[in-house]
Amino acid sequence: MKKIFICLFFLSASISIFAQDDFDKGYDLYKNKDYKGAILAYTRYISTNTKDEGAYFNRGLAYYALDDYNMALIDFEMAAKVKVDYYKAYYQIGLCKEELKQYNEALINYTISIGFKPDYQLAYAGRGSCKYNMKDYSGSVNDYEKAIQLDPQDESAYLGRGLSYHYLKLYAQAIDDFNKSLSLNPNYSYAYTDRGLSNYELGNKTKACDDWRMGASLGSTTSKNNLRDFCK
Repeated sequence: MKKIFICLFFLSASISIFAQDDFDKGYDLYKNKDYKGAILAYTRYISTNTKDEGAYFNRGLAYYALDDYNMALIDFEMAAKVKVDYYKAYYQIGLCKEELKQYNEALINYTISIGFKPDYQLAYAGRGSCKYNMKDYSGSVNDYEKAIQLDPQDESAYLGRGLSYHYLKLYAQAIDDFNKSLSLNPNYSYAYTDRGLSNYELGNKTKACDDWRMGASLGSTTSKNNLRDFCK
């Protein structure tokens, strides 16, 4: 489950006009999804501004958007080195570590992020995802619960908690969370796919196939496969 990474850090400090042009250009290129161009612009900026955590952070986001998690990790770690209480950087380090399947290190960095900012919703959701991947489903439920308390409109947090409930064999609670996720985003293909799994485990084959049919119509390959295998 791919997580959404956070917004760019926009620098307002007084720096040279030429360096500021590179920073601003990188920002604009990133917003226009020219991630390679953004990386080049931030690299020029960093060559003369080596202690700017925001530039490392933003370049890391561009690498992350290109799925280059190793390079993104280097930049996020540099941002955290420059600014030791940079909670957003630790969260992004956690995301990279999780993508690289280094779950123990991801967990540590999500926890550091929370330590610096105890109400940081994204870090709880990230740690919930990490614990899910580590098969700590009870721990995952607890973190997603906190994330939902902080942002009751986060459909992905309901989805994550629902999946953890599913693997704890608490299928009715899982379905309730998938329903909440779909109430927030009726076109959320993952929620249809996963609700179908819980319905199937409860013996509700008709409902499961209806969910997978809807998920398939929204582009879910897993739903298409489940329709083929279980709904003949």
